[in-house]
Amino acid sequence: MSNINKPKPEVVVAIPKPLPSPLNFIQGVLANFVPPDEKFNPDGEYSLSYKLLSMAGGGAGGHAGDLSFHKKPISKNEAVMDLNYTKFGQHCKQKSTAEIRFKTNELDSPIKYKYESKLVDMKGKLFENSELSKFATLKNNSVEIVCKNKKRKTKSQNPFALSWLLFDAVQKLPRKKFDPLKFTLIDHFDQIKPDNRISFHGSIVIDIPKKKNLKLHVYDQLGDGIVPIIYYVDDSGRLLFVVSGIEVYIINVV
Repeated sequence: MSNINKPKPEVVVAIPKPLPSPLNFIQGVLANFVPPDEKFNPDGEYSLSYKLLSMAGGGAGGHAGDLSFHKKPISKNEAVMDLNYTKFGQHCKQKSTAEIRFKTNELDSPIKYKYESKLVDMKGKLFENSELSKFATLKNNSVEIVCKNKKRKTKSQNPFALSWLLFDAVQKLPRKKFDPLKFTLIDHFDQIKPDNRISFHGSIVIDIPKKKNLKLHVYDQLGDGIVPIIYYVDDSGRLLFVVSGIEVYIINVV
């Protein structure tokens, strides 16, 4: 008997459930993302790395940079962090490193740090006069930043917080509503931005293709001189995503 007139079986296409904003605009990026499932202790020694994506299409396929850091407690109340950061330009890379000593309090308040940056071409060759070094010390709600023997001192009524240290701090914050933590932000090691605050937004459960019922605890950072920054922490305390305007940090899974 001929099969010409037989109706073809209906193909059912599963439409993924939209993710809540602002994760929804990286839904495609998360199609193959598998969250890490090994044990994690945000209070202990650890290493984490992230891929920086630009939703404006910067870099190769949106890959705009890389971030990695290693945290090591040195006492009950203090820790150190070694940080490496690379950001891609059209024909160059900005490579930055930092050594940071900080208090292991709510905001990981910095005590002192050394920051170095340079610009290299895509083969790693240094651009002339592109190297930069800065040193900072913090005490009594003031920060002194030294660059090329020039000192700049800034005082604040609120405690200081360093942008990169907030990646660690949010992993230890309460997973329930608390009074917003107010601080003066030191953004990218030298940009002083007062009247910032971070608070608990709530907990959500999302489905992505490689993981169902992924629970995330969400924290919002708002303030002067920044676009809103949203941090997503998993049940183990590990920071998975950071969304900042058109830039997104996504944890690398080894």
